[in-house]
This record gives sequence, structure tokens and C-alpha cells, in this order.
Amino acid sequence: MILTADLNQLDQEIERALITGNEDDLPILGYGEINPVLRWSSSEGFLAVKRLPIFDTNERLFRYQSQFDEFISALRASQINVIESKLIVVNRDDGRFAAYCIQPALLSQALLPEVIRLSDDNKRREIFTALSKIIVAAISDQVGLDAQISNWGLGESGLVYLDVTTPMLRDESGNDRLDTDLFVASFPAVTRPMIRTFLLKRILNPYFSRRASVLDLIGNLYKENLEAAIPLAIETFNHQLTLNITSNEVKNYYRHDARFWGFGQWTRRLDRYWQRHIRRRPYPFLLPGRVPR
Repeated sequence: MILTADLNQLDQEIERALITGNEDDLPILGYGEINPVLRWSSSEGFLAVKRLPIFDTNERLFRYQSQFDEFISALRASQINVIESKLIVVNRDDGRFAAYCIQPALLSQALLPEVIRLSDDNKRREIFTALSKIIVAAISDQVGLDAQISNWGLGESGLVYLDVTTPMLRDESGNDRLDTDLFVASFPAVTRPMIRTFLLKRILNPYFSRRASVLDLIGNLYKENLEAAIPLAIETFNHQLTLNITSNEVKNYYRHDARFWGFGQWTRRLDRYWQRHIRRRPYPFLLPGRVPR
């Protein structure tokens, strides 16, 4: 996979982009709600690289690494084919740590939104049926899953799961084991206590509920401009899981979700402007571009 020396070079390029405010030369592969994914070349082919928020202590980094590995193991124990994923750490001069999740980069036509776009109804039904079985097998009170279609690819052996950088693990009392400071790090400092106290559970709870996870998955079809596939998705998931989900329920769920994340992106862009142009200091996060909703 990628060499540490190569990753040091990429880390320096990211820091240079953050300091100058010019991210045009970064090799952006795609965007999530929190971070962009970068494309990087190695001796083994192209890789998908995601930088996590900076870790200030070795203890926090070690705790995250342990949960990262545990989460992947839990998903694989549920028979989910998780893409090969590795966490590589860059030691920074200031004593902090930059961690990168490294994965093989899939071709765009192997990403599930594009597969569904190009498939007929029979193939789409097959995909939705497979996803329903995965949701039943994987989601529990202790393990969550963000099953929306943008988090999947399709390989020779079937569906491949991509999104492993948020270890959705809870203890037996229902408390999130995730380092919540890491989750909210890229939001403006003034909003973090509110998000942590009042909104974080609402953000994470759907991933521990089969019904809410299905609503999120189907709603994601709007975001991917696959609205035509929604009736079949509702029919298939209702048949497989007896959920009695309606099209209005999906639409309302997606509208609420889109408003929340749209507002979150707006506050982050505003904070970036404030830091760069008013305070005259670098903004320490790569933000996704404007996400169509």
C-alpha cells in the first residue's frame, strides 16, 4: 500500500493548502458530509485517502485505532465485506498526530450509486434485497451501520462496504464509545457543546435502528439523483423487513436530514471565512464542496 514517506508528502501538501487557502491542487476523489476523500497513487495502484481530525495525544490516537479495528472486525463478523482499510499515522513536528484511512480506490462505475443508476429493476431489487439482509445481520444495540448507498461499492464477490472511519460502537448501557470530540471537531467551536449535548445522539441513533437506517438509505437516493429507484426500494425493503415505510415518510426524513447537514456545512464554511479572512489564520480542516441535495 502507501508508504509512510508518501503520506508525509501528502500531509505536507494538505498543510500547504490549508495555510494558503488554495485547495485547487489537491487530488480530490470525492466528498462526504464531513471530509473529502483524496486520490493518491502508489506502486499498487490508486488509493482513496481520508485524513481524520488531528489527534492531540497518543492515548486518544491509540483509543481510536483500537475502535477502528474493532468496528471493522464487528462488521466482518456480520458477514459484511469491508474493503481493505488501513490506518497510517504521521507524526507531526508539533507533537500531534495526523491519521489517514487508506483504501484501494474503486472505479466510479463500481460505486453503488452508479451501479444502481445503470441497472434494470431486477438488478436493483437484487441489490436492495442484499442490503436488507446486511442491515438485519449487522445492526444491533452495540454496533451501528451507515448503510446509505454512497458508502458501498460492488465487486466480483458482491457488495463492498467503504465507510469505516466513524466506529459506531456503544457499550451495554447504550453510551457511545466514539470520541465525540473527534466527531464534532470540524464544526465551529461555539456550536460543538450544543451538538455534543443535544444533537449527537440524534445524529447517531438512526445507525443503530434498522428502520431508521433503511429510511436514511432510501432517502439517500434523492441525494444521488436516483429518485426513480425509490418506489422499488420501498417495496423491496418493506417486503424483506416488514417495515411499512411510505414514500412520504422517506421524503420527510430526507428533507430533515438535508436541512441539518446543509446548515452544518453552512456554519463550517462561515467559520472558515471567519478564520481565514477576519482572524487571518489558517483554517485547519478540508471541507467538502457544496453537496447537492
